Amino acid sequence: MLVSDYSLIIFTLAIQLSVGLIILFNTFIYWPAFNSRGTIQRMLKSIPLLALAIGIIGVLFSFLHLGHPMKAFKAINHFETSWLSKEIIFLSLYLGFLILFILVTWTTTSWKRIQKVLLDLCSIAGIILIYSMSKLYMLPAQPNWNSVFTFVSFYGSSLLLASPLLLLLITKKGSYSSQRALAVLNAALIIIALILLPVFINFLQQNGIPGQQAMDLLLGSHSLIFFGKILLQIVALILIFRSLFVIRSEITQCRQLTIPISLTFASLLIAQYFGRALFYALALSEGGF
Repeated sequence: MLVSDYSLIIFTLAIQLSVGLIILFNTFIYWPAFNSRGTIQRMLKSIPLLALAIGIIGVLFSFLHLGHPMKAFKAINHFETSWLSKEIIFLSLYLGFLILFILVTWTTTSWKRIQKVLLDLCSIAGIILIYSMSKLYMLPAQPNWNSVFTFVSFYGSSLLLASPLLLLLITKKGSYSSQRALAVLNAALIIIALILLPVFINFLQQNGIPGQQAMDLLLGSHSLIFFGKILLQIVALILIFRSLFVIRSEITQCRQLTIPISLTFASLLIAQYFGRALFYALALSEGGF
């Protein structure tokens, strides 16, 4: 695999993790239904700052893929026709709103409405950003990419990685309801991913020569990565179910959650890395790729 392929894997996963972290933070942490105002204020600084750091790491790795990074800004001139242009613009908006949100929360605690508006704008920009990233790969010349499964992969990675990471971050300060909701969400997402796998396999089998080449790749030279991803997802599912039995009350011991949730996140991170590597490998087949 080329250096540019590694950089694309890290870029896409880092940006999607950052966006997922903000969306779930906005849903499960910022809303008073899940946490008290005091708890929210304690988390306002650390979690968005981590999401920003992850996003910046993703941007830095994108520069390794671009031969001339400064030329990427010229793509903005083609906003109406280029999904790359849309990706750059919404990435800039996402990071811009996130930086503004962080600045407001670090300088004052009285502008709560402005904080919520900025967080909502950041979440919306992030959702559109992932949509733009998906559309960028959905090309007629790439039959194995040109399907709804690209949307499923990109949005799925965002939430699959963000839910255990956010759960890990709130093991000390989060409420029982937010911990429970995130654990259930993560378990549901893993189950959906496993259920959709045979559906995707069937799609490839019905996708003519390109799909058959992809199947030969998955079950041949890349079989270790393919089955390794599935095994890691099953391990993560077992770990998150164990965590659900641990989350029983407000006085849950932090150490009882930290280890299984850390292992869940690590398993899913490696699984998603394997999955994204396979995603790019599907475009390296002969016969139209």
